[in-house]
Amino acid sequence: MKIAIVGPECTGKTTLSKALAIHYKLPLVEEVAREYLEQLGRPYTFDDVIKIAKEQIARERKVLQQNKHVICDTDLSVIQVWLEDKFNECPQWIIDELKQQSSGKYLLLSPDLPWQADRQREDEHKREALFNMYKQNLNMQALDYDIISGKGEARTKKAIQIIDNILGS
Repeated sequence: MKIAIVGPECTGKTTLSKALAIHYKLPLVEEVAREYLEQLGRPYTFDDVIKIAKEQIARERKVLQQNKHVICDTDLSVIQVWLEDKFNECPQWIIDELKQQSSGKYLLLSPDLPWQADRQREDEHKREALFNMYKQNLNMQALDYDIISGKGEARTKKAIQIIDNILGS
């Protein structure tokens, strides 16, 4: 089963993903976008985001073929919101792919952490609107999710409680 950590930028997805992977001794599928964009050397395009989506899927599938459970630092739901926000469109194949992943668990991170600027983060003032887009999309696709809020260790503990219930730990 895939456990995907999703939400607006600067909500602690990578930090929480790494902590959960360590806690449960599970493989981590890292975010493709950060790596891709760091090497790009120019503003990204719609086609770049599509390449990122395809690589994210490929990495997830590879790890899931070899493991019963996996932690994912973002997934296609993040890319869907990104495409809808920046380009006002998302290819149907991405939505179809998300519908096929209905057996996973999504942890949607609330934008209640302080903003920390970096080269790849785009708009601290849109985090609440993006959070609402995530909720809407997850609901429309009937994906199983819980909202994670709070700071530091409280955030991690809430995620662990949710995952413990799923894994029967």
